[in-house]
Amino acid sequence: MSIFDQEAKNPVSTETPSAGSHPAVLIAILDCGSHEEEFDDEKTKTKVKKMVRKVYLLWELTTEKMSGMNRNHVLGRDYTLSWHKKAGLRKMVEAWRGRAFNEGEKFTITKLLGVPCLLTVKHTTSGENVYAKIEGVSQLPKGMTAAKPSYPLIAWEIDDGKPFPNDLHLPWRYGRPLVKWLEESPEWKAKTSAAPAAPPAAAPEPEPAMAGAGADEAPF
Repeated sequence: MSIFDQEAKNPVSTETPSAGSHPAVLIAILDCGSHEEEFDDEKTKTKVKKMVRKVYLLWELTTEKMSGMNRNHVLGRDYTLSWHKKAGLRKMVEAWRGRAFNEGEKFTITKLLGVPCLLTVKHTTSGENVYAKIEGVSQLPKGMTAAKPSYPLIAWEIDDGKPFPNDLHLPWRYGRPLVKWLEESPEWKAKTSAAPAAPPAAAPEPEPAMAGAGADEAPF
């Protein structure tokens, strides 16, 4: 039996953070393996399917506490791990840093860990349920700060030999635990056939609260 089975028995509160703009800090970058997705083929004008590597980014809303709990809301979104000029991940990072990438510029995604931002949250409804989703990520305005995150900073890869960080209290992804989706990837299936790994090393302490960067400054 998988050690992650209890995750489905102990879901995070279904309380939804309020819509609008919130100071937030990126606290986790999780490798979710490869998954099949459908794309428009510009040459043939048809739909094609291919395997793409996915990552899940998790932010802590540093001023949004959950009701009756000494814990802030967290909200995440998955992205295709691609730096193509049309990729959603690249567009998000460019909006966050306040400028586009230069041609040939190299970027390490873990630079985002612990960096504050302004997270725009939008509510959507499905039947009687209300869901929160990330509509946009941008720099903090001048004079605004984001408090130090209360969660540890984590960058996790399937192939690094560390166990999945179950203590993150991850939001569900499309009605089920994120780890259940992760487990469908060929990389995860290969990992589970390997020997048990050592526990993860402690993440570095995040920097103190940071003010918003100026319009001509990139925070990373």
